[in-house]
Amino acid sequence: MSRESVEDLKRAFEAFERGDVDEVLPLIDPDFEIGDRIVPEGGPHLRGPEALTANVAQVREVFGDVTWRAREVIDLDDRLLVRVRMEATADHTALPFAEDIGHVYTLKHGRIVRLDIFRTWDEARAAAGLGD
Repeated sequence: MSRESVEDLKRAFEAFERGDVDEVLPLIDPDFEIGDRIVPEGGPHLRGPEALTANVAQVREVFGDVTWRAREVIDLDDRLLVRVRMEATADHTALPFAEDIGHVYTLKHGRIVRLDIFRTWDEARAAAGLGD
């Protein structure tokens, strides 16, 4: 993986924090898909940038105002393993949520072709072959 891909991903997280999803879309491959283990039953199966925007909308519907911060990025050749701090306050309960979750991004030719989302950092590490 190139250092440029790691930096692109970090900038994408910064854009998400600012609420600028459109800045991230050029990194998304037309065949992009999501494997979401946090809200797996949600939404129709979509591909490409539409899959990302639909997933973000669905997460915001469930968790309310959400932020995602990349806390750690591990380069695994054609994949990036990311420890993500997800923080939210659900609109309907006002209960705060703050957890580290895991993302595994698969890249091809510098574009993201798959995002696997895991409930915990440990689950993501294990899926990436970096168990204990």
